[in-house]
Amino acid sequence: MLSPGDIFLESGRMLSDSVHLEIENGNLVEILGDSADANLIRIHLENEPNTDTAYHLNGVSLGLALTRELKHDGLLGQEVLPMGQDIHHAGWSSVNIGGSMTLTLTQASVLFDDQMIFESGELTGVLQPDPYERSAAGIKSY
Repeated sequence: MLSPGDIFLESGRMLSDSVHLEIENGNLVEILGDSADANLIRIHLENEPNTDTAYHLNGVSLGLALTRELKHDGLLGQEVLPMGQDIHHAGWSSVNIGGSMTLTLTQASVLFDDQMIFESGELTGVLQPDPYERSAAGIKSY
């Protein structure tokens, strides 16, 4: 499930609507949703040069970097995310589909062998940084 705030890297935009992706046996089989975001994903995949691998799940990346490197250049001083393929902030997950699609989930919950490592886009359990690591990375504790 893609949620508002997730990133469609190749379009250079954050999603504003939820989009449900169904993946079976390593392939994207259905894109559910009638929003502009869902349609943009469909159009991107339909124009993929290699139709044999256009819907194939190529990989998943998990972010462990503690810093988020946000800029304050948006409207009304809001935070703006610098977008690039090398950005894998702590708690973010990227899904690579076809030869040219990267979808980054900013609020994902991820489990490995029943061990929660990301919950709603934040490190949890043994991966959660202690106060000293947070301070060294410049992360405010709330």
